[in-house]
Amino acid sequence: MQHSNFYVQYKLQDGWFETWNDYEWKSDEKRDFKVREVDSNGDGYGDSEDAFPNDENEWLDSDNDGVGDNSDAFPNDPLETKDTDNDGVGDNSDAFPNDAGETTDADGDGVGDNSDTFPNDSTQWTDRDDDGYGDNPTGNNPDAFPDDPEEWKDTDNDGVGDNKDKFPNDPSETKDSDNDGVGDNEDAFPADSTETKDSDKDGVGDNSDKFPNNSLEWLDTDNDGTGDNADAFPSNPKETKDTDGDGFGDNSDEFPDNPDEWKDTDNDSIGDNEDFAPTINNNIIYIIIAILTVIFVILILIDYFRLKKKKYSRQYPPQRQSYQNYLPPQPPNRSFPPNDFPPPPQPTRKPQPPIGKPSSQDEVDWRD
Repeated sequence: MQHSNFYVQYKLQDGWFETWNDYEWKSDEKRDFKVREVDSNGDGYGDSEDAFPNDENEWLDSDNDGVGDNSDAFPNDPLETKDTDNDGVGDNSDAFPNDAGETTDADGDGVGDNSDTFPNDSTQWTDRDDDGYGDNPTGNNPDAFPDDPEEWKDTDNDGVGDNKDKFPNDPSETKDSDNDGVGDNEDAFPADSTETKDSDKDGVGDNSDKFPNNSLEWLDTDNDGTGDNADAFPSNPKETKDTDGDGFGDNSDEFPDNPDEWKDTDNDSIGDNEDFAPTINNNIIYIIIAILTVIFVILILIDYFRLKKKKYSRQYPPQRQSYQNYLPPQPPNRSFPPNDFPPPPQPTRKPQPPIGKPSSQDEVDWRD
């Protein structure tokens, strides 16, 4: 019997002897023998069943992918043969065949999905602070603060994250310490929620400054329109100045330029302190005094002229004259007075004593 794929192996005393198909034997011969299939590569698998008859290391190819099962990392997967990184995923489908920690790259950004924080975003792959925003500044939703988990955006680019920035759209402001809506940089009183401006730079906010444009004033206690610093009477709404510094306001001081006077009770233009009769108008007194003075002078003059007249009368006594000297002229050829006209009475002189001590002549005259 001959068969090209088989051979006979029989036993001799010195061991098994093999001969090829040219051996003819009879069925009645009593010998020990084995009939074997030809195994070209000697791997124990006949050529008819050996998928790799010329490769002593391979004989099966379960998935028919052309790679023997012994070297095929995936003997049942016709699409895979190798797993270089031994990660269980074939090199053909393993995006990172040399990286056992990575197999896929869903977004194709070159970073494996296992280590890619954003496996579906090809523009981002790391997030150091785990805040959900990628570290790549040019990628989608970039993290402006990649190491701060509380910040990721800086809309106004002022270096302060939007979460902490009270004014995220204003690059000139970041804080509002007093929560008054005005940033600390602009707020003249960043710790006072009731004040924001100080127009006159006097240290008092405009809201409480009664004079917001006057750096010298800020209070007006008596609400008289004059600041307390300039108001000599800050608690008296009727007074603001004291020109002469006498403690009495100019409005009530009747002598605003005289520090020694402030009141004129009798309205005589003389202050009560100087006025000897502060309740009586001095003008009236002066008028009375003037009248009395005039009366006194008149009396003196009267007495003076009376005495002078008396003295003159004593020195020049009147001459006794006949009454004829006082008669009007008579018409011619007529006697006057008539013979029956009684004579005029003679004046009588009552003697008066002389004034003062009389001289000897006066005494003689008086007695005469």
